[in-house]
Amino acid sequence: MRLIGHLLRLSASDLMRFKGCRHATALDLRLIEVGDLKPDEDGPEAELLQKQGDDHELAFLDRLKADGHSVIEIPKDNISLEESVRLTLEAMRTGPNIIYQGALLDGAWGGYSDFLERVERPSDLGAWSYEVVDTKLKRKPDPKHVLQLCLYSDLIGKVQGVAPEAAHLQLGDGSRFTVRLSEVSAYARNARRMLEVFLVERPETRSEPVSACTLCRWSSHCAEQWDADDSLALVAGISRSQRQKLEAAGITTMAALVVCKDRVPKMAAETQRKLVSQARLQSARRAGGCRPSSSEMRSLEKGSACCRRLMRETYSMISRGIRIFQAGSSTFTASGTAKRMSGRFGHFGLIAARTRAARWPTC
Repeated sequence: MRLIGHLLRLSASDLMRFKGCRHATALDLRLIEVGDLKPDEDGPEAELLQKQGDDHELAFLDRLKADGHSVIEIPKDNISLEESVRLTLEAMRTGPNIIYQGALLDGAWGGYSDFLERVERPSDLGAWSYEVVDTKLKRKPDPKHVLQLCLYSDLIGKVQGVAPEAAHLQLGDGSRFTVRLSEVSAYARNARRMLEVFLVERPETRSEPVSACTLCRWSSHCAEQWDADDSLALVAGISRSQRQKLEAAGITTMAALVVCKDRVPKMAAETQRKLVSQARLQSARRAGGCRPSSSEMRSLEKGSACCRRLMRETYSMISRGIRIFQAGSSTFTASGTAKRMSGRFGHFGLIAARTRAARWPTC
């Protein structure tokens, strides 16, 4: 997301971030318009992921060239997106088999595709047209990648006068996943409209733990906000629906949950008991209190015991300095993962990286 004059320019990455967490989009806007926030710098895991993604992309490019395909590469260093778009259009009109790093732009939406692949289907360009091929490290397609493919395909359609029939993901294991655009384009266009409306209306948002937290550049900001607010998001193992039920009952902080004695509507008594016990243990730990009694620890059965066991095992791996998290074919280093675990495991994710394994109670 960039501000060009008085207009925002949006990319596929902005759309995917919005679908993962609207609060992250709100923070992106605040950074651009106000500038009073500082995002996290890329950690070792993000840098490693980027490098491996670049290597995968270049390896596919080398393979295309080795197979004898004609390739035109579009430069983007030290030139504007508009100039890259002009060069891309010129290349499309000449009809090479492959256009690498093709630039696309229409209104607020633009970006750089990995590859444009020629297909023998007539268009305004001639007897040919192009479809999008994007390289991804993962060995299985992710639904969010469809948003990117659909955006670039719609932008190509406006250039060549005919909509592509398909788009493709070149996956980390060498396989190709093909998307029939007629089946998904309506969903992707609606997602873009939702982001555009969001940018105009600016509804209030708040940070919520989501899967996207693990690599989000705002994860530290949100963690600090949860600490300051004594948020229910800090309770290890709590789900979003459980937080919503507690908030509907007027319980909005961990401290309020600790002293909760009344039944929470629509929540099972055993679930409530475990959440209260978990909040009590964490509150004592945050306050520098002593180790909870064995009877208190035994009260956290099954689910919470599994959470504690997972944290002990995770800390053990962190302390040995081994690699602990694999996504597709990308391996993240333990040192980089520790500080971002809160998004998946709640506040205990941060505790695990800061606490000796011996301090964790046994199950």
